Amino acid sequence: MPVDYSAYMQNKRDLVPNLIKSLAGAYGEYEKTQAANQMAERQAQMQFDFASVRDNPNSGPQDYANLMMKYPEQQQRIKGVYDMLGEEKRRAKQAESLQLFSLLEGGENEMALKSLNDRRLAAETSGNQKEAQQAQTMIDMINSNPSAAKNMAGMYLSMTMGPDKFADTYKKIQETRELRAKEDINVKTAAAEYNLKEAQVKKVLKETEKLDAEAQKAALELEAAKDPTTGIVDQEKRFNAEKKLRDEYTKNTAGVVEAEQAFERMRISGNDETGQGDVALVTDFMKVLDPGSVVRETEFATARDTAGLYARLGNWLKQRKTGEFLSKQDRAKFVNLAAKYANEAKKHRAKIKKTLMNTVNEYGLNAQNIFEAEKDHSKKDVVDTVDKTDEQNILSKADAILGI
Repeated sequence: MPVDYSAYMQNKRDLVPNLIKSLAGAYGEYEKTQAANQMAERQAQMQFDFASVRDNPNSGPQDYANLMMKYPEQQQRIKGVYDMLGEEKRRAKQAESLQLFSLLEGGENEMALKSLNDRRLAAETSGNQKEAQQAQTMIDMINSNPSAAKNMAGMYLSMTMGPDKFADTYKKIQETRELRAKEDINVKTAAAEYNLKEAQVKKVLKETEKLDAEAQKAALELEAAKDPTTGIVDQEKRFNAEKKLRDEYTKNTAGVVEAEQAFERMRISGNDETGQGDVALVTDFMKVLDPGSVVRETEFATARDTAGLYARLGNWLKQRKTGEFLSKQDRAKFVNLAAKYANEAKKHRAKIKKTLMNTVNEYGLNAQNIFEAEKDHSKKDVVDTVDKTDEQNILSKADAILGI
């Protein structure tokens, strides 16, 4: 009886494909296992690296940036959540994190805790339990490991702001802190020199912060000379202080005086309607913009040529005939704009005077002895525009020429 080999042959034909399929499945499972193991290893390494940076008191912006480069997926995750917040919430979140980081970076842990406690209470009052819990977590971290709390805030800022922007912000924080440290040294030095309490020195420096060193010195001397019982300073010391403050005022308002004088000359030149008057007008205009400067030919030309092309052509033709190179309308514009600059200069002088008046009033000084000089330079207030009569004269003549 013949043997039927068909079933055997069929099994033989299926053997190789089934074997390949089985091996492929096994390899696929192996790859999945390997990928899972690699992901687990990366997660473990990431946790280790983040913890290392977090727990290192000396960690800073570059360490945070290195983490972002090594684990971009973590930055994308945090940044994604941050970007989902509204604009107002993003600003608030960033401001809170910056304040926290700055305080912890400067070792002001108590102030950081107070700020977080206030934030936690506000969140609880508004029913925002998630925000309250986040604040409490940071409070617990500061109490147990302030460096870790600082670095957590720093890493969050680096991820949401971007490493480069955060590095610039960190630099400004450091510069501000160094400036404050210098100010503290100056306060201690002045307190020792004038035999004053640090609180007294801070008060004086605060009141004279916009003034130069000589004026601050004069104010400190007055504070030191004040009678502890009556609060009065003797006449000789008051006179010496008035002289120093007068010098301070004169020096800091010299540019204002020159700008006002230049503007008053412009008011005259604006109505002169001659080539010489136009030269004087433009020259004084540049003096109003930059008191104390020498008006160069190129700067003069730039100011002169601010009119449009057609106006310049008309002015050029007129110059050939009369020597004038500005139209009446141009003159009015120059004078009006200069008036605004002169007004701003006057406001600057008023601020300086107001700062000095703090010292004048505090120590019973004679204001006339300090500010008398200003009477010589500005006998009338600078107005927001040209004097109305002058303005009407200039503009009406300009209107007639233009046929308006």
